[in-house]
Amino acid sequence: MTLKKKQKGFTLVEVIVVAVIVAILAAVAIPLYTGYIKDSRSNSANNVAGSLASGLGAYYQTTGSNINARSYSGETIDLGTDNKITIPGDVECDVTTTTVRCTPSNNKPYNEDLIKTFTYASGTSGSGS
Repeated sequence: MTLKKKQKGFTLVEVIVVAVIVAILAAVAIPLYTGYIKDSRSNSANNVAGSLASGLGAYYQTTGSNINARSYSGETIDLGTDNKITIPGDVECDVTTTTVRCTPSNNKPYNEDLIKTFTYASGTSGSGS
């Protein structure tokens, strides 16, 4: 009596079906993931802007003056009396005499609709719009 060898492996049809399923999952998951990353970058920039606006508001209330209006990125801003705010290198903050607006730097994509401008002078510390 001769034993018949059992085939091992997958057929071409089975491999194609699995490849199609993986492609469909990737087509759905990749855009969602990209959207989450953009939203995360925008929210991170807003967190930095809110903290900076609060600190600048306190500085304004204490000293009656504002810091220099310019862009800040990857540096620590000393606001006196143990109040230091560090701007991460992947965020760029544009500070005017009354507002703070931070965005992700290095041309990273982000969700512009989520970016807020915070005001900080004249008693309006930390209010986002």
